[in-house]
Amino acid sequence: MPDWPTLRSAFANILIAASLTACREKPEPGATCKTNNLAACFDPAQAALCRAGQWASIPCRGPQGCVEHGSAHNVTCDDSRANVGDACMNGNIESYACGEGGKRALICRQGKFESWRHCRGAAGCRVEASMVNCDNSVAESTDVCGPPGSLACGTDHRSLLLCQDGHMKPVSSCRGPKECTVRPDKRGVSCDTTVATEGDSCELAEARACSLDGKLELVCKGTKFVRLRECTGGTCVVRDGRVACP
Repeated sequence: MPDWPTLRSAFANILIAASLTACREKPEPGATCKTNNLAACFDPAQAALCRAGQWASIPCRGPQGCVEHGSAHNVTCDDSRANVGDACMNGNIESYACGEGGKRALICRQGKFESWRHCRGAAGCRVEASMVNCDNSVAESTDVCGPPGSLACGTDHRSLLLCQDGHMKPVSSCRGPKECTVRPDKRGVSCDTTVATEGDSCELAEARACSLDGKLELVCKGTKFVRLRECTGGTCVVRDGRVACP
């Protein structure tokens, strides 16, 4: 049978940055303020945001930190790096960040950063040209995911996962010699299903596989590999992506 087709894997590309007009007086953490959503810098790594009548501290952990621009006190807070629970600036656009050592993407909701996606792929979570890029080409079962239909390799590279109902679910084993691999451009995955065990998950109807011990030829029926026949004349082998049972 032909090799498993190369399929797309989803990646997040999201604008980050917060820019608000600040009042001209230097605020103090916890002090009262009058105009909500005014901002300034407490220090080079921390912004001040007037929220609910009080100056709140907003961490600016990204490399650009907190910067006030010009006489109008335009404030930029680089929140492209953050920790879960960090306060954030809720603007009119969604704000995202990389956290947890570059292995997770975060999202700003209701004034705080919370976990959004695991980034288990080799590239992890990176900030490039004001964009947060989350490599989720490798995942674990039950990882939160999106959009529906996105594919990833399991962390052991022996399974193919599909995004269904907001979570990754295994849909096929990848026990063949090529296992589950991520394309060099990280926008697709390939699953080698030419070797399997009875009961393994499968997705391609009538796909053939050799058993691990080479004694059986298996076939995909429904969503599982089942026994097709015993290889009484020799060992089941895989040649050029095709299963051969003597």
